[in-house]
This record gives sequence, structure tokens and C-alpha cells, in this order.
Amino acid sequence: MINQFLSKFTKNKLYVYPKNYYYENIFEKYRDKHYYLELITKVNSQNKVNSSRKIQLIKGRKNSELQKTDILSSFGTPDFKIGLKDNFGIKIFFYTQLIGNYKVRVEFHFCEDALFLYSYTFPNINSSDQENVLRILKEKYVVGSKKIPQNSCIIDTYESIISIDQDIDFTISYLSMKCKAVEKIRKYFELQEQVEENIIEVFDKNLYERL
Repeated sequence: MINQFLSKFTKNKLYVYPKNYYYENIFEKYRDKHYYLELITKVNSQNKVNSSRKIQLIKGRKNSELQKTDILSSFGTPDFKIGLKDNFGIKIFFYTQLIGNYKVRVEFHFCEDALFLYSYTFPNINSSDQENVLRILKEKYVVGSKKIPQNSCIIDTYESIISIDQDIDFTISYLSMKCKAVEKIRKYFELQEQVEENIIEVFDKNLYERL
């Protein structure tokens, strides 16, 4: 209990920092959806390594067909969940699970209750353990290669993609490129960019006329 709650008194008010403060704190990471665009852009620019097997979260099911109810049925009630107030209907479920010998933070991302992204983050994992995880990932999905090539992602015939991020936390992301959410997010930012260009054009025209 002591580890779950930190509290302090200020002017007779009790401020409580619950265990889920971590999840609330990362809300900003996803709030404006730039994270999703950056991930989509990243995998589009990477070399593709064809998977030797289907990339499936649930055996016998395509990742692009999974719904929120499938995740709740398979993984139970999440430790924490957040919803983004936007037209996308994005919800995120967070779990902490023991996978193999590693304590892993698991995230499931839904758009209008359809799963389009999930990820495994291995906090405080050393380089030797990272290599071990990558070795097992390669053994499962990539045949005939000693290592997964750098600046590469793994893709199967259903356009499910595995992307590896070792920059800050060691995270393995699974993105379903055939999900409507991917195209919806891409078009959203294309429209935003066009609006910004139009505004700049109006300002420049006004400046041109006044100079």
C-alpha cells in the first residue's frame, strides 16, 4: 500500500498520487495523435522483412479483425484505460504482465472499438536481455537471417507489421496497416497540413499587398 500511494498535505488538503499516475502522465504522448503518425511514417520508410508466419495476437484470428471485446475476453479487465476526446473514438487499455521472465507493460489501442495497434514495453531491460528478446522474435518470424536488419520492420501477408524501438524504452509495436484507423489518421494530418498551408498562403498574400 505504501508503494501504491504517495501523499502530502498542503494547506489542509490531501494530494494523492495513485499507482496509475504513470498511465495518466503518458496521456500527453497520445493526446494529439502525432505518435501514431510518426509510427506509420516510420514503418512506411523502413525496409520490409517478410514474416515466415502470420503475425497474430490471438491464434486463428487476423489482428486487423480484432475488437475491444476480444481483448477483454482474452486479457480481462485492464489495469488502466484512457479515452481521447476526438472524432476517432480512440481508447487505450494498459496492462502489466509477466511475459517469459520479463515484467512487461502492454498497451492495446482501439479506434471505434477496433484494435489497430498493440505494444510491449520492457522497462529497465539491459542490452543482453534486449538481444535475447530480439533473438526469440527473429526465430519466430524471420527465417534464414542471423539478426533482424537495422532500420527494418517485419510484415506478414495481411500487412500486420512489427516495429522495434530501442531509442528510449525497449518497445515492440504491432501495427495493423489494413485497419481503417491507419488511413483515418493519415488523412487527418494531410488535411491539417493543407489547412496550415492555406493559412500561410493567405498571410503571405496579405503581406505582399501591404508591402
